[in-house]
Amino acid sequence: MDLDPGQSTGGGHWGRVDVSSEDWDQVHFQDNGNPDTNELVLTLPSPAADSYRLQAVVAQADGTVMNVAFRGIHEGASADGGVNQVLPAAGNWWDDRQAEALGRGDITEFGLTIEEQDFETRRSDDIELPSGFYQRVYTSDYPLGEGVAIPGVNGRDGGGTFCGQSFNYLGKYQPYGIYVPESAVEPEPEPGMMVVMHGCEANHASQINQGNMQQRFGDALNRILVSPLGRGPYGFYTGPSERDVLDVMEDVQGTYPVNPKQMFASGYSMGGYGALHFATHYPDRFAGMVNWVGYTGDLLNIPEVAPVVDELLEQGTELVLRPILGEILGSITTPAEGFANVVNYVGNLRHVPSAHLYAAADQLVHVSEALAIAQRLSAAENLDYNFYLHPVAEHLTFLVLDDWRKEALVSADWVLEERPVKVVYTFDPTFDYPEFDIKHDSAYWISNLVARESTAARVELNSSGCRSLTEEASSELTGGLDPVPWSGTRGEVTEQQGPASSGLTGTLENVGSATIDVDDTCLADMPIYYRIESDGDASITFSDGRTLTLEEGLQEGVL
Repeated sequence: MDLDPGQSTGGGHWGRVDVSSEDWDQVHFQDNGNPDTNELVLTLPSPAADSYRLQAVVAQADGTVMNVAFRGIHEGASADGGVNQVLPAAGNWWDDRQAEALGRGDITEFGLTIEEQDFETRRSDDIELPSGFYQRVYTSDYPLGEGVAIPGVNGRDGGGTFCGQSFNYLGKYQPYGIYVPESAVEPEPEPGMMVVMHGCEANHASQINQGNMQQRFGDALNRILVSPLGRGPYGFYTGPSERDVLDVMEDVQGTYPVNPKQMFASGYSMGGYGALHFATHYPDRFAGMVNWVGYTGDLLNIPEVAPVVDELLEQGTELVLRPILGEILGSITTPAEGFANVVNYVGNLRHVPSAHLYAAADQLVHVSEALAIAQRLSAAENLDYNFYLHPVAEHLTFLVLDDWRKEALVSADWVLEERPVKVVYTFDPTFDYPEFDIKHDSAYWISNLVARESTAARVELNSSGCRSLTEEASSELTGGLDPVPWSGTRGEVTEQQGPASSGLTGTLENVGSATIDVDDTCLADMPIYYRIESDGDASITFSDGRTLTLEEGLQEGVL
């Protein structure tokens, strides 16, 4: 404690801990804490001074300092050339300034000046919203315990033999990384928000601390880049980790004036799985999705290789790609556990344009998974997507090169689809987490979906109450050199609007009940002409109180 801040008095080594600082007058210690509550409480007399400066550290019993207080928001987390983005090494954590100060043994720069009058009246001032790269902390309503657990608490969804799901950060205070471009602190135009989910072994300081990532997606596109910790390096963005992403998004939206039509999901490796999971299970929240070498949820995702590969090989990559395919496809023997296989949900991306970047020489996410994604994208009805396969790239190539140009360019014009004519949504109650208030039971104007049996269910409904729509899909082969040579496919959808007709048509598979919003479908205060085929008994409740009861088979009529 410095009783006369601004004057050079006192200072030096603290005595019982391995730090020093300038100008302090008093030092106080507490070495008797409560391990059950993880609290160490220090009580001391209020100083007889109008203002004073506090410094504080937490140390081990031998004096080794573990944490320095009052570091502020710009704590620093260096990129270290990309390699340490996916390894538990220097540069991953928000402690660069603290580490440097502790290395010198002098923590003078970290402190807080308190005005006694403000302290007695409990005055609090909101800080000005900062721009730049820093860390925020929110208070979770869903703690798993207290403190940090190493090893972590095992997750329900397993994760196979590599990077099994577990959660390390258990308490109610959860951090996340954020990059805010200078334009985003202005009231107009409202910035977008891009959730960038980190890979296995990485954390909330990964990827968004790289210069080109910040420039291409943040500064150039006016997007706030947000990286949830996901309760640790191994969360896989389901269960508690999924809850973390949802809460981080809410915290950012409650802090900055985010444009709700400009929300994007993205992620790398394990985070690519997270991006796929979020974009397919919450499609009405996202204007688009970018997936870098995303795990599909199943190591055995092997497509009908020939049609997909033959198309890609036309780009001139056969000498490189064919041997790699043969080696990797022949080596896959170990299945993963528990996760939803995202290739089964790509049809949910009907109104979510996407970009998928994969590496043919990937040693972790095998090229078979990439081709399975490509095949499902191509086979699904009317999707807007870009698929890129880089024959000479491996798992870390995109992080190390810090390029991102083509995926930033292709995502520049994506805008949220709010009231689509057609909704296609596959869901499975098996992957819900009621204890964390996680249910995948709604998309656009359909909500409260309930499956008759606890297995996958699918709804495909068209509402022409607002307008009718004719769609035409096309695809083409693509290729380029950035950041390394690639070949790929692009799917595009063109639309032609027609007149409204107050109809509701489609199919239900394993759907027991659902609710439809009559305002978003423009079906309020008018007869509804329905033609729906269901594979079992089902009921549809409309938001105006009308109910449609369906039996197995094709049902049609007027409600």
